[in-house]
Amino acid sequence: MSQTSYSINMQTAQQGQLADVAKASDIVSGCLTASGEVGVFGTLLMRDQTSGDFDVRRPVAGDASAGAVPSINAFGVVVEAQTIPSNVNSPALQPYYPNKYTVPALRKGRIWVLSEEAVTAGTSTVAVRDAVGDSGSVLGAFRVSAVAAGANGQADLLDAECFRWLTSTTGANALAQLEVNLP
Repeated sequence: MSQTSYSINMQTAQQGQLADVAKASDIVSGCLTASGEVGVFGTLLMRDQTSGDFDVRRPVAGDASAGAVPSINAFGVVVEAQTIPSNVNSPALQPYYPNKYTVPALRKGRIWVLSEEAVTAGTSTVAVRDAVGDSGSVLGAFRVSAVAAGANGQADLLDAECFRWLTSTTGANALAQLEVNLP
């Protein structure tokens, strides 16, 4: 069957898409080994300190120390792939790598992510969702401000030297470009 129509108004990018392929970036691979663990495109993964060197998982509330997530524990931001089939049972209906997959994660470079709130370009205040609560958010999702533990979950600040917003958005759940520079 041939394609009979197409859209001329394409989106700027996709969640988890590399933003600057001409610039050198550092992408490493990790394995989702914990039971039920998934890697949602464009979210942060953490090193799983309880298992192997390259085992990764989504952030949890215990990752924060003094209200901030140490950059040394951050593994990278999940890079999207066109070869992963969509799954209607995914967290918040977002594309992801299923459990036991090897996941590419960006440690240095620029990537498109969904922000949970409006973003201003140049802002180095970046927080990560590490407890979901009633808000229906996704673990590892990015936002601008921290959220104290409670009914709306929890989000803790990330190291300002390692993350910076490069583009602005006008509202919540919009694509924004994030610069990642993990040690």
